[in-house]
Amino acid sequence: WYIELTKASLQSGDNEEVTEAASVLYYVLKTALKLLHPFAPFVTEKIYSELNTGDKTIMLSEFPVKNRRFSKYPDAKRFETIKEIIKSIRNLRLETGVAPSQKVTLNILTPHENYVKRNEHYIKKLANVAEIKFITGKDDIIEKTANIVLLEAELFIPLGELIDFEKERARLTKEFEKLQIEIKRGEGMLSNIGFVNKAPVTLIDAEKQKLEENKIKSEKIKLRIAEL
Repeated sequence: WYIELTKASLQSGDNEEVTEAASVLYYVLKTALKLLHPFAPFVTEKIYSELNTGDKTIMLSEFPVKNRRFSKYPDAKRFETIKEIIKSIRNLRLETGVAPSQKVTLNILTPHENYVKRNEHYIKKLANVAEIKFITGKDDIIEKTANIVLLEAELFIPLGELIDFEKERARLTKEFEKLQIEIKRGEGMLSNIGFVNKAPVTLIDAEKQKLEENKIKSEKIKLRIAEL
């Protein structure tokens, strides 16, 4: 994902942005080569020698050590929302038969508006979105749309006559049914005394969180189906 995203930065013409992206790519490649060297000595030596690191050979370079500053990065988790938006729009294009080359308008309802705004250029480039409009509620939508329900955002894409309402209803119904199966599975696990007594607390908490998230998404989709 990062390599794909840096294409926009490397072609931006902004020297500071180009330098930052290139520096991260260089650091990660150099570190990865050192980690791989004991298992693939010849190919890593060859690539490393092309990087102008100043080291005579990768064998004599300092082996990477864990840097705790890189261990906890809040944006890594928050960026999952951006990834989900991009993937969801791409999938919707496939399901509705809209060509990848055709630009669309994205209406988005999210509690993380500022963060999405900071990263909207990635959404535009990787999902081929012409314009992103941030809405405050579903009442702002006055045209036919395809709806995508995510945990941290709801997407509304006006597709005009390109969207088949029956197909859209069928798509959402299928997604709703999948969530019901997941909810039933989660409730079954959490009501199983054997599982609750023996499973690690972290696993139980993860199942509870997943169940809650699925219920939230399920309710949103149920409302959307009713609206259609």
